[in-house]
Amino acid sequence: MSLSDIPRIIPVLQRQQSKLSFFCNATSIPRSSHFSSPLDYMQQAQDFIASELVSDRVNDEMERMETMYEWMDNDEAKSYFELVPNHDHGHGSSFMDDIQCICSKTYARGLVFITIYFENTFYISIADGSGDQPLLDVRFPDVSTQGEGVQV
Repeated sequence: MSLSDIPRIIPVLQRQQSKLSFFCNATSIPRSSHFSSPLDYMQQAQDFIASELVSDRVNDEMERMETMYEWMDNDEAKSYFELVPNHDHGHGSSFMDDIQCICSKTYARGLVFITIYFENTFYISIADGSGDQPLLDVRFPDVSTQGEGVQV
C-alpha cells in the first residue's frame, strides 16, 4: 500500500463494514488492547495539531505567509499539513512499528479534520464542516503529491 492508495482503500473498507463486528467506541478501548497505544498516539498528535493551528503564534505566521505566497489564500488549493514526530526526543514508540496506516475523520466546531498516519508521518487536512454532513462520507484527500509548501 502506498500513500496514494488511501483515498481508494477507505471506501473499499467502508463497504465491508457490515461484515465486521463492533469492538468498542474509541474512548473505551481497553488499555490491554494492542490498538490502545497507537490510537492514543494518534489522538495526541491530533490534539497537538489542533492546539498549534489555533495558536496566535501559528496564525500570525500563516497570515504573514499569505502575503508572500498566493497559493495559501486559494480556496481551490489542495492544502494539507504534515507532522513528522521527532523520535530522538522520546516521542513515539515501538508500538507504532507494525502500524502501516491510521485514518481518522473528526467533526468539530464546523470543521472537518482528516488525519492520516502513514510511514511515521501525520497528514492533516481541514475542510468546512458546516451544514449537513453525510453520515458515511468516506472521501479522504490524496496527500501523496507534494505541492508548494512552507514550514510553520
